[in-house]
Amino acid sequence: MNKQNLMNTGNFRDLSLKKRYTSLDNTLVDFFIPVIANSKYYYRASGYFSSSVLAAAARGLVYFINNGEKMYLITGVFLSKDDVEAIKEGLKTPPEVLEEKLLEELRNANLESLIIRKRLEVLAWLVSKGKLEIKLAIPHDISSAEDYSENKAIWHSKFAIFEDFNGNKLHIEGSINETAKGWIDNAESFSVHRSWIDEEKEYIASAEEEFWATWNNENPKVRTYTIPEAVKKELIKIAPSEIKDIVDPEEVLIKYPVSGSQITPWPHQEEAIQAWYRNHRRGILSMATGSGKTLTALFAVKRLPEDTFIVLLVPSKELVIQWIREIRRVFVNVPIIICSSQNPNWKIFLREFIWAYQKKRGKKFIIATIRSASSDTFIELINQELGGNYVLVVDEVHRLGARKSRRIMRELDPALGRLGLSATPVRIWDDVGTKMIMDYFGGIIYEYSLKDAIRDKRIVPYEYHVEIVPLTEEELYQYKEISRKIYSTYRRILAKYNLPENTSLREILDILEDKSEAMLLQNLLLKRAKIIKKAENKIQKTIEIIEKNRDKLGRCLIYCQDTEQLNILAKEMAKRGYKFLKYLGVQEKEKRVEHLRLFEEGVVKFLLSIRCLDEGIDIPASDSAIILASSTNPREFIQRRGRVLRKAPNKEKAIIYDLFVFPYDETYNYEIEPTEIEIFERELNRSLIFLESAIDSEDTLIKLLRLYRKLISLGGMNDAGGD
Repeated sequence: MNKQNLMNTGNFRDLSLKKRYTSLDNTLVDFFIPVIANSKYYYRASGYFSSSVLAAAARGLVYFINNGEKMYLITGVFLSKDDVEAIKEGLKTPPEVLEEKLLEELRNANLESLIIRKRLEVLAWLVSKGKLEIKLAIPHDISSAEDYSENKAIWHSKFAIFEDFNGNKLHIEGSINETAKGWIDNAESFSVHRSWIDEEKEYIASAEEEFWATWNNENPKVRTYTIPEAVKKELIKIAPSEIKDIVDPEEVLIKYPVSGSQITPWPHQEEAIQAWYRNHRRGILSMATGSGKTLTALFAVKRLPEDTFIVLLVPSKELVIQWIREIRRVFVNVPIIICSSQNPNWKIFLREFIWAYQKKRGKKFIIATIRSASSDTFIELINQELGGNYVLVVDEVHRLGARKSRRIMRELDPALGRLGLSATPVRIWDDVGTKMIMDYFGGIIYEYSLKDAIRDKRIVPYEYHVEIVPLTEEELYQYKEISRKIYSTYRRILAKYNLPENTSLREILDILEDKSEAMLLQNLLLKRAKIIKKAENKIQKTIEIIEKNRDKLGRCLIYCQDTEQLNILAKEMAKRGYKFLKYLGVQEKEKRVEHLRLFEEGVVKFLLSIRCLDEGIDIPASDSAIILASSTNPREFIQRRGRVLRKAPNKEKAIIYDLFVFPYDETYNYEIEPTEIEIFERELNRSLIFLESAIDSEDTLIKLLRLYRKLISLGGMNDAGGD
C-alpha cells in the first residue's frame, strides 16, 4: 500500500487521488482506505439491506474507527409483492414489514464469509458506539401489488460523500460495488468529485441535497424510516467488545477475477508435468531460468481435484507478486491469501481463510515467503487446520536447505503432493541441506537445461565476454601476504592431521576438529576473496566496457559486490552523464517497482544492483549485463545470467560481460602456491559454464586458454583444490 496515501493528516488534499477509478484499479487500497482513514464524516447511500450490501458499504470502514466521528447510511429494503400487498391491505405497517425483513436478513447473514463477517462486526461496533446511524428508504411508486415490479421495489441510489477534518468533501458515484461478487470481482467504476475544484462543486451540492432530503423524509420519490429498534439490537449482537486489528479483510484475502487465458503448456512443460504425476506428485523440476518453471507448476496443480489447497512458498515478497500475476493467467476467480510482511495480519486471517474455503469447490492458494512459512504460527496453523490435505509447491527450492528453513521440511507433511522448482537445486558446499531437499521432494525428476531452452527458442542466445582485471600494486601486495599465510596454515594442518597432499581447502574446512584453526583459515580465505571481489580496477574496467560498447548494451544490468562498490561505480557513471538507477533491497517496494519500470521503458539505460535481482525477478527487457560480483557459487552466477536471457519484443540476443580478476600480468614468473591456484580454478570453472552455451564468444575462449596456460606455468593445475 502506498504509505503516502495512508497519511492521516485529516486533509483530502494531501492524497494522490485519480478523477476516475475502474476495475483496473485496486479501489480498496487506492481509494477507500486512504479516504476513509482521513474522513471525519461519511455519508453513504446504498442499494438495499442485505449482509453483502452492508459489507460492501463497509469497505475500508475499519480505518474510520480511530478518527472518524460519524457515518450516516441510507439503505433500501427489497419488498416482495406479498409485502406490498400486506401494507396496502393494512395487514402490516411499513415498520413492521421492515423489521421482519431486516431481522430475517441478519439472522440468515452469510457469516461464513470472512469478509462479510468482519465488516458487519465493524458496522455493528459503530452502531453500538453511536457512531453510525442507519435509515431505510422505500420507493414511493409502489402503489399497489398490481403495479409491482422488482425494479420498482428497490431504491436505486448508490453514492457516497466523504468529509475531512478541514471541511473538504469528496463525492463518488457510478457502478459502486454492492455485492460480494462485486468487490471480489472488482467490477466497479466511479468518478471522484472534489469540493475544492470549482467545476466539480455542483456534483457534491446535488448529492448532498438528495442525501439530506432522503434522510429527513423530504424526498418526494422515497419514504424514509428509522431502523427498527429490534433490528438495531440484533445488529449490535454481532458487535465485538473491541476492534483489535485495524485491517480490512479484503486487504489480506485476494480473489482475482481475470479469466485464465487459453494458454497451454509447451512440450517440455508437459513432459515435466507428466514426470511429476508419474512420480506420484513428488519431485523437483530443474529447469533453466526463463524456461517457464512458474507456469509449469501452475499447469500441474490445475489438474488436481477442484477442492485442493495449494501452499506456495517463495523466497521474496517480489516473487509473491510475480506468482500472483501468473496465477491470474491460468486460474479464474481463485482465492488467495498472502502470508508475508506485506500483509502482517495474515496471522489473524489464515485460520479463517482455511475455514471459509475448506468446503468450497475450486483451488485455493496460500502464498507465503519462506521466512513467514518457517514461523511457528504458519506451521502450527497449516498442521492444525489442513493436516496433510494440501499440495506444497516451493519456488527456488534450494532455499529450503538453509538451517532456519529446514524446519519446513521437518514439520510440514503435505499428502497431496510436493513440487520443488529451481534452476540450481543443488546447494553448493552444503551436502546436508541438499540431501534433505532431495529426500523430502523425491529427487530431481525432470531437467531442462539452458542449452535446451536456447535450442527451443524459449530464451534468447547470448554472447559471453571475459574482461581481465589486474590488481593494483597495494592490492597485489596484500594478496600475496595473505596467500603466504594461507599456504603456511594449510601445510601445518596437513602435517598435524596427516592428510594427503592433494586435500583441498574446502575438504580441510569440513574435517577440521580444531575450530580455532578452521576459523583462522576461513578468515584468511575470506580476506583474500574480498580483495578479488572488490578489486579497485573493476570500476574503471566497467566504465571502459560501457564507453566501448554503448551502442550494443541497450538496457544493461550491472551486478555489484556490495553497496560500497555500487556507490563508487554510481559516482563514476554520474560524472560521465550516464543515466542509471539503483535497485536495492533496502529501498521501499514502491521505489524498486518504479525503478524497474523506468528501466524497462528505456528511460534509464543502466540498473545497478547487488543480490536482490538474483532470484526470480523478471526483467525480460534487459539486453545486457556487466558482472562485477565475483561469485563462484553456481546458483548465484546462473541466476544472474538468467535475468538477461528472457525473451522480449525485438530482442534477438543478450550480451554478458564478466570481470575476471587475475593478479599476475604476463611478466610475472614466480611460482605460486597450490592453495592460491584454487581460487582461480573456481573462477575459470564459472567462466567455462558461461562459455559452454554462449555464441560468438571466441575472444573469451582465447582469453581463458591464455589464463589456463599461465596458471600451468606458475604452479600447475594439480593443486590442492582440484575440482
